Amino acid sequence: MKQFNPLIDNPNVYVYVDNVYIKEFGYQEHKHDKAQLVYAEGGIVHIYSEDRHWYLPARNYMWIPAGMSHSVVSQSAHLTIFNFYFAVEDGEADFYKHPNVYMVNDMLRAMIHYTSGWSGAITEEQPSRMAFMKAVKAILPDIGRTITTFPVSYPYPKNDGLIKIAEYLSENLETSFSLEEVARKFGYSSRTLSRLFKEDIGFSYVRFLRAIRITKALELMAENKYTVSEIAMAVGYTSLSAFSNIFDRIVGVRPSEFMARALGV
Repeated sequence: MKQFNPLIDNPNVYVYVDNVYIKEFGYQEHKHDKAQLVYAEGGIVHIYSEDRHWYLPARNYMWIPAGMSHSVVSQSAHLTIFNFYFAVEDGEADFYKHPNVYMVNDMLRAMIHYTSGWSGAITEEQPSRMAFMKAVKAILPDIGRTITTFPVSYPYPKNDGLIKIAEYLSENLETSFSLEEVARKFGYSSRTLSRLFKEDIGFSYVRFLRAIRITKALELMAENKYTVSEIAMAVGYTSLSAFSNIFDRIVGVRPSEFMARALGV
């Protein structure tokens, strides 16, 4: 796990830049006095808050408000991840107070890449860099109204039994398991397991399975190695049209359109 530089939360530092180019990346659960912008290319980043599991695909960024407990993990090969830690300012827009994931347009991507050689604290002693980073932060609410919000996140189980089931389903997504089959395998009655899902995470079994299938599909799309048909089969859909319809319902665009956007086409 990567360690934090104490300058990140130094009140005299307006923004701290921590750009990472490694194969495996991770932070244990933590929180900051600063808000965080996380942008990734080359793979999927998993962000866990106290009650949700967020997926951050390539060509998307996540805004993490100051004071929000979270952990950040990725095992994608050749991952490029940009971390900007911004000081909280008086009278900030409501946008900065809520976590969310957004697709990155070409202008914001160019601005993020402009910082690729930067590392460490940015203060008033670096006026041009300070002005640039203030501009990055300032445009986020406006851009957020004009590009796609990426809403794929779901409550992560707190119950030990459901955590094991979630791990099992994630490792066997190509197989379609009914609620009855999963209940039998893990020693529950169907009624008890159904109730446990709703009580623990507020999702039905079917909705939870659908969420982890779509998020795995996003991970495969980020690798840019597979067709939509291959991805649909890999996450347990025998019908391409069913996969496309569910993907569109959850993500807001068809799979082919999402892959084109992720590649900047």
